[in-house]
Amino acid sequence: MKVFITGELGLLASALEEELIRNGHDVVWGKNHRDIHYCYHHSYHDGRELDICDPLMLSRAIHETDPDVVIHTAAIVGTRRCEVYVPGAYYSNVYGTHNVVATCEMWQKRLLYFSTTAVYAPVSGVITEYDRKAPGTVYGMTKYLGECVVRNSKLDWTILYPCFVYGGKLDKHSAISDLIHSSIDESESEILLDPGKLKDYLYVADFARAVRMLLSNWKSCEEYNISYGNPVPFSEVISCVKQELPNIRYKLIPELDYLGDHCVDCSKLKKDLQWIPEVSLVEGIRKTIHDCQL
Repeated sequence: MKVFITGELGLLASALEEELIRNGHDVVWGKNHRDIHYCYHHSYHDGRELDICDPLMLSRAIHETDPDVVIHTAAIVGTRRCEVYVPGAYYSNVYGTHNVVATCEMWQKRLLYFSTTAVYAPVSGVITEYDRKAPGTVYGMTKYLGECVVRNSKLDWTILYPCFVYGGKLDKHSAISDLIHSSIDESESEILLDPGKLKDYLYVADFARAVRMLLSNWKSCEEYNISYGNPVPFSEVISCVKQELPNIRYKLIPELDYLGDHCVDCSKLKKDLQWIPEVSLVEGIRKTIHDCQL
């Protein structure tokens, strides 16, 4: 299978590329900047530029590479980044997604869209795929508008809702990575989480394996949450990191933890794919520390 991945080879896309190539797939990726090239990995290579906000350029790239499926990860991500750069967040996450959808419709390509669990309204219990969407941030709103474009298209699509994915040497933005880098860089990390609130942390290799299985067991017009399935308070995460790196420095800002308890149900994905996460929180933190220190 040939897979076209939009977006920089960061945390999710790089782990996904490695997982797909290791399992015999061809991968084409295109970074979401005018000055960065898209390249063909495995048995392909090229040096032309790609920008998802340039519809002609995007259409030419999809047509010439002729993938079996497009995975759309390109976005401005993170609450802080989107609040600082609101026009850019809407331009990339909404207009860029519109271009990806239009191009996939033109060339009749399947589309896997990465949304975020930040689109869901806060609930007192476990969040399922059927719960109400009511994003409370620019980041959540732009990703939600992007998924509306996907859902209202004529495409053969699937939407995935990742929850607190972390790990690997390219993890630069997760709360776990922030704690680790506070020790490595000897600096203080500012973390917008309440230590007593529950969150669900998924190691990136488990995430990539689930996506690879999803591509091989495709179901049209489906939506899937993806999480570890064992939410813990962030204070437990801090304790796990401190066992390995006692000198971490951090400042928690609990009043800005807009998600509160964020417990995501991924039983639908586990049932359909027979997927089970393999890396525990403790093991994932150790792997991430090792990768960050390389």
